[in-house]
Amino acid sequence: MTTSILLIEDDEDLRDVLVDVLEDKGFSVMGVASADEAIKAQSHFEFDVVVSDVRMAGSHDGIGAVEVLKKKKPGLKCLIITGFADDQAPVRALRVKVDDYLYKPFTLEDFLVAVNKVIRSGEERISLKHRLGALFSAPFKAVNDSARNAAQDRLDEKVDQVWTNLFVAIRSRLLTKGAFVDFWDKLENGRTRYLAVNTSHAGAGELNALTTAYDVLLQQLEKSTAMRAAGTHKARHPEQFPKKNLMELYERVADGRVSSEELRLSLAVAARASGPEAQQLAVKLFGVAS
Repeated sequence: MTTSILLIEDDEDLRDVLVDVLEDKGFSVMGVASADEAIKAQSHFEFDVVVSDVRMAGSHDGIGAVEVLKKKKPGLKCLIITGFADDQAPVRALRVKVDDYLYKPFTLEDFLVAVNKVIRSGEERISLKHRLGALFSAPFKAVNDSARNAAQDRLDEKVDQVWTNLFVAIRSRLLTKGAFVDFWDKLENGRTRYLAVNTSHAGAGELNALTTAYDVLLQQLEKSTAMRAAGTHKARHPEQFPKKNLMELYERVADGRVSSEELRLSLAVAARASGPEAQQLAVKLFGVAS
């Protein structure tokens, strides 16, 4: 099945080039020059992915267009491409739940890699889950409790959003390395609690409380990104994951060597996951085996 892409770019020359490149790769593409055109296009063009610039004339900019489009199609995958260095743009992108953030100027190869990663993120998760299934989920058994299962679904959705937003925050480079290290430690605490509530078969109330904690993490991530917080830069204890490895992970995410799906596994890999597949992923994530 052909993937359909809506490209929002007000630079006509660049738009034509990107449309041609995407069509050459077999995608069905509609290119429009403004957010207003994009919103109108949704009524007659069915698309799976939107790729949008930020700055453009009209009642909405590119991120505003994505927000409107996602209200009608919440699962719409989104890639922001921009040369606009406004600090608020990545923060707004986090709020509307985009999947990736790519700065101009970029090579056509980098552009295609980013587009394909956004499109195939679900497929990549399935592939990684098949290869590294033990890293993806806590060791818990299904419980025949509708309230608990609904709470688990809400929790997992919130956890996914934290990781997606972290990926975009790093890709925009507005989340500093120091703030990333601080956030990593909070994520480690969150993972410990996640494993605990699942292995103990906790009820819906405990799962909902953890969902609230992850919502606070989302807010803290947004605040750190918006403020370009420097981080505490506290000395790390020997039992904590090495700072140099976290710096390497940050750079590998920022330059596109590590995907959003791979980033989601970084905590589990850092916790000394065993097996050859896990060790290969450790090298890709951190530059060293776990």
